Amino acid sequence: MTKSLTAVYCEGRDPGTGEVVGRMAAASARARHERGEQYAVCLLDGERVEAVLELAAGFARCWRVDDVGRRRREVEWREHKGLLYFVRMREWTYPDAETAELDDERAGLIEVEHRGGGRVRNSSSPSGRWGGARSWDRQVDLATLTQAPLRFGDWSALVDDEVVDGVDPEVDETAPAPWTVPLPLGPSNIDEVLRPGLRWVLPDDGHEVVSEVVPAGVVRLRSGRVVVDDPGWLSGAKPFLATVEPGEYRVELAVVRFTANPDLAGVAAARLVIAPDPVATWEPALRPGDDRAPCPVTGSTASASTPAMPASPTPTPSGASSPTSCCSVGPPWGSRGHVPGRGRRVAAWSARGVAGSPSR
Repeated sequence: MTKSLTAVYCEGRDPGTGEVVGRMAAASARARHERGEQYAVCLLDGERVEAVLELAAGFARCWRVDDVGRRRREVEWREHKGLLYFVRMREWTYPDAETAELDDERAGLIEVEHRGGGRVRNSSSPSGRWGGARSWDRQVDLATLTQAPLRFGDWSALVDDEVVDGVDPEVDETAPAPWTVPLPLGPSNIDEVLRPGLRWVLPDDGHEVVSEVVPAGVVRLRSGRVVVDDPGWLSGAKPFLATVEPGEYRVELAVVRFTANPDLAGVAAARLVIAPDPVATWEPALRPGDDRAPCPVTGSTASASTPAMPASPTPTPSGASSPTSCCSVGPPWGSRGHVPGRGRRVAAWSARGVAGSPSR
């Protein structure tokens, strides 16, 4: 049923207390909108927060809140090439009033994720994480997942309710925002994980690992164009926009080994060494039409090759680019050892040296 909600401009809603944080005048929020800076809109039904809009340049997210103040539904959109694209929806079903907010063990969860090109993945865990789950894909008309970019004040486009502006505060309240814009995987700790002898404590389980750098042979790039993907899918892979001089280049693996069990190790990253120059900057390795370059991986390996040649004869084990997550996939996998990349996505990054030329 459509409701009439009152818009209050602010920094956001504190998920712990449920209170509106950092109230601001509509003019201040509009100025942030025009500059692409983040702000929020709390939509009130009387005195109760019914929904929260979190907004920034190219990003919009709507949380719906239930009668006891728990977030129950999240919908996220991203702007791309002049349109606002649906990214995902998650909806929690709480069995009782005592179940904690976003409790993945007791609350049921339905998730709808747009994976590009109109392909949608549906997942359902009606009784929580341990109660059984199923997922399925479907293809939909891409036009049903897009809409015009959000205009300031047009909040009904995101909540399907009638929205009116509330009374502006006399003075904007200064308070830190209780949320941040979700960002894609960044080039975190790449230099460090490729430094031999460095020790890490994994945040998930507290185990200590030590970094090693292992040579993995040479890749011949006759065309100077680089393809990185699961070896089983290289036939449809596209080369990156960044190119190098044709030639042979070393490949190195960043391996992390558990200090308590040296036989257990995993590969955190693979590096194609273009030049020995120190790295000055990292940037996403883009392919045509991409704004970032995640490579889907269904197995435990990835390989680098050139489009003018077949796949590299020696696939390169690969996994997460950060040592804080590369070893959290489970026990050894047969004689092949740890499988850090299984069921994940590999992110490719290119590096430039001080002079601006490619180096990694």
